Amino acid sequence: MKPSSAIFKVLLAASITLAYIIGAIMGLSHPYAELIKENKYLNIVNTLPAFWEFISIYLNNIVVSLIIFIFSLTILLGFYQVWINGYAVGTVIALALKNNIPILTVLSLLLPHGVIEIPAMLYAAFLGIQLPFSINKKNRAGKTLLAKTLKGLLTVSVLLFIAAFVEAFITPIIAALVTS
Repeated sequence: MKPSSAIFKVLLAASITLAYIIGAIMGLSHPYAELIKENKYLNIVNTLPAFWEFISIYLNNIVVSLIIFIFSLTILLGFYQVWINGYAVGTVIALALKNNIPILTVLSLLLPHGVIEIPAMLYAAFLGIQLPFSINKKNRAGKTLLAKTLKGLLTVSVLLFIAAFVEAFITPIIAALVTS
């Protein structure tokens, strides 16, 4: 099966998505509270003015996506990074529910930006995992492949910019409406 074939791309995207879903389910069923407590970044971001929160979220997500992309070049580490991100989201949801935060509140805090952010990060993994499969003797990561990958990473960056904007400015409004 050629890496450029639609079947390969669909199977790869499905595998990446499945890794994320499995991570989220495991996070929901076996949350690791220390994962959240150890993340000092979360405490700092919540004290920033909205504009700096937006910049901070965007830069953090860019770094995470680049890590996912780079680790994905090794394929297995890419799937692990995707799984870990799913696990973290599952853990956040489980701990929120354990602390009696209503499910609608939890969803209002995650979904508005998550519907953009999560697919962007999964796409970064897709790009990283697809790249080694696409390199062959005739095409040693030629200009076309590199251009497609860079265009894909630019798309990830734009999506993460939009998601960070939504997370900093729109998600709090939606959450306030849901909780009022």
